[in-house]
Amino acid sequence: MSSRELHSPTASVKTGANKTKTYCTLLALAIFCLVLAIPSIAAADLVPIDMPDDTSWVEANYVAGVSQDPSAFDLHGYLSRSTMTTGTLSISQIDCSAFPDICMYVEVLDNMGHTISGLTADSFCVQQDGNTISNFTVQQLTADSCITSVCFVVDVSGSMSTDHRLDSAKVAMHNYVNNMDAFDRVAIVPYSSCIGTITPFTSNKTTLHNAINALSAGGFTAAFDGIYKGVDITRFELGAKAVIAFTDGLENRSQYCNQPPDGVSDYNYADDSTLIVNLALSGSVPIFTFNLGPIDYTYFNPSAMQAFAAGSGGAWAHAPTSADLISIYDSIKERLCSRYYICYASLDSVQNGDIHASTVCYNPGGMGACTPCDTAYCQELAPPDPTPTPGTSALSDTCQSATGDIDICFWTTDLDTDADDLVVKLFYRITPEISYTEVNMTHSSGDSLFCYTVSASELECGDSLEYYITASDGQANVSLPATTPQFNPYVVEICGGALPVANCPGDTTLQVCDLSSICLDGFSATDADNDIDTVYAIGGTLSGNQVCFTPVVGANLLTLVVVDACGNSDTCQTTVTVGLNNAPVASCANDTTLFVCDLSDITLAGFSASDPDGNLTSTVVNGGSLSGSDVTFTPVVGANVLQLIATDACGAADTCETTVTIQLNNAPVAA
Repeated sequence: MSSRELHSPTASVKTGANKTKTYCTLLALAIFCLVLAIPSIAAADLVPIDMPDDTSWVEANYVAGVSQDPSAFDLHGYLSRSTMTTGTLSISQIDCSAFPDICMYVEVLDNMGHTISGLTADSFCVQQDGNTISNFTVQQLTADSCITSVCFVVDVSGSMSTDHRLDSAKVAMHNYVNNMDAFDRVAIVPYSSCIGTITPFTSNKTTLHNAINALSAGGFTAAFDGIYKGVDITRFELGAKAVIAFTDGLENRSQYCNQPPDGVSDYNYADDSTLIVNLALSGSVPIFTFNLGPIDYTYFNPSAMQAFAAGSGGAWAHAPTSADLISIYDSIKERLCSRYYICYASLDSVQNGDIHASTVCYNPGGMGACTPCDTAYCQELAPPDPTPTPGTSALSDTCQSATGDIDICFWTTDLDTDADDLVVKLFYRITPEISYTEVNMTHSSGDSLFCYTVSASELECGDSLEYYITASDGQANVSLPATTPQFNPYVVEICGGALPVANCPGDTTLQVCDLSSICLDGFSATDADNDIDTVYAIGGTLSGNQVCFTPVVGANLLTLVVVDACGNSDTCQTTVTVGLNNAPVASCANDTTLFVCDLSDITLAGFSASDPDGNLTSTVVNGGSLSGSDVTFTPVVGANVLQLIATDACGAADTCETTVTIQLNNAPVAA
C-alpha cells in the first residue's frame, strides 16, 4: 500500500495478549519481529499504530530517509500522488466508525495526475481480506456535496519575511477562505519557535480572515510540532479532512517545545515521522506538505515533509515562488472534493477487534482488469455511541420558549474508551444563520452524560434552533444525526410563530341593586405555541376566567390583554351596561265611606303594584287579602285601613294605604 507507509525503521509492537514490545533497529529486523509477534497477520507486514485506547494498522514498506528528487514533485504533479506512476488509485481515508459499514475516500487519477470523473460501481473492484465484495456503493464527491475540514499549518518563522513570503501565503489563505462553502471548516496553526495562537475549526470567514491578518514573521522553525498539532486537532473532524502544511526552511526547534515530536536534534526524523503519520492514519487525516522557496538539502529537508505526505495519503510539492501558493491551495481543495466515496458492509459483522484489509481497484470499462489497486486497514473498534436524553428528544416535539435556556444532553459511551477521554461537541445555529457555532459539551468525571446549555439570550422568537453533535474517541468520529448532519440537523422550533388569542364574553346589560363589585365569567387566553407570558384585565381584575370590577351606572368597558413570550399581544373587550335598581310603586284605591247593612266581607277594587325594573317579587296587603287588583277585608264599624306593600328583588319596597270608613245600617224607627 503506497499511501500509508510507516516511516520508522524502529517499530513498537503491541499485541493484545502479552503487551510485548519489541524494538528493532533495522527495517528488515522490524519486519521479522513483527512476524514473530503477530503470527495471525499474513503476507502483508503490518505495524501497529498505538493510540491511548485503540490500535490501527498500516503496511510497513517505506524506507525512511531516502532523498527524493524534488523535480518529481513539481507543482504540475501536485494533483497526483507523490509516488504516482502511470495512472493511480489510492485510498486517502478509511472510516470504520460506523462498523459493520466501512467507507473509503478513493482517488482515481490518469497518467497526467487528473481525476477520472464519472465512474460508477462497475468501474471498481472491492475486496475485504481477499474476498470479493459484490455490493458496495459509489458516490463521486462534488463541490456541492463535499464538506471539508482543512487545517492550515503555517510557517511564521523569521525567514518568512523574506521576499514577502508570509504576505503571499496570507493572500493564498484569504483566497481559500473566500471560496469556502457554507459548511466548510478551517483551522489555523501557526508555528515559529513554538506553536502560536491556534484558531480552532470554524466556518466563520470573518474570524479566519482576522486570524490570517494577525500572522507575523519571527523566530525559529518548529515545523514538526506544528504539523503534529495540526493533525491532532483535525482528527476529530467529520468527513473529508486534511492538513496543509508548509515551511520555507529547516526544522530546528521542535525539541524545545512542549509537544511530542523531538525534531532533528537526534539527527533522525524517522521517530517523528512515525509519530505524526500514525496519528494521521488513526484519524484518517491526509497531510499535504510543500516547501516554499529554495530548498536546502540538509537536515532531512525536504525528505521529512515528503515522508509525512507519502505516509498519510497526502502529497508533497515544491513551490519555488510564493506566487504558486494560491494554485496549490486550490488544487488541494479540488483534490479533496473530486474523490469517490465507496462504502460496503463488512463480511465480518461481529465487532471483536479483528483487523480487516479493504482493497479497492480500478476496473476500466468494467472489463475485470482490476488494476491499479490500493489497500487500507482498519480494526473493529467500538466507536462512541451517543444517545439523546428523553428531555432532549422532546425538544423537537413542541416549540420552546424564547425566554428560557435550552439544555441539550446526550449520554455518550464507548466500549473501549473512558468517558473522560471522549470529545463530544455540539454544533448549533439559530436560523436564519447559516454557519454553526461549535462548543464542547461538558460532563462530570465518571459520568457519561454530556450537556450544553443554549442561553435564552441567543434565542429569537419564531426562529429555529438547529443542532447536531459529534463524538470522537480520537480515532472514530460519529455524529447525530448520522448522515450529513450539517444539512439534516435536529430542529427545535422557538415559539413565536403563532399569535396569542384573547377571548371575552359578549356585551351584556346588568341591573344591580347597588354599585358593589361585580364578577363576570367567560374571559380566557390561548396560544398555539403555549408560550403565554402575561394575561391581565383593564377596567377590572382578572381571577381565573372572571373579571371583577366596581361598576358605575351606564357603560363599563372591560379589556382583556394577553402577551406571549415574544411580546406578541392580543386584546378583546366587553361592555357591561349597568342599571341601578329602582323601587317598585304601590297604587291604592282612594279613601272611601261605605254604608253597609252588616259586617260581612267587602271587596274593594283599585289596588296595583308596578316596578320600572321588572323585578317585583311580592305584593301583600295588610288588613285584607289581595286578588288581582281587588282587596277583600272583613270590616269593622269606623275606619278600616288597607295597606298595600310592593317589594322588588333588591328588597326595595313601596306602600300605599286606603281608609275605608264603615257605617253600619241602623234599623228604621216606626212612629
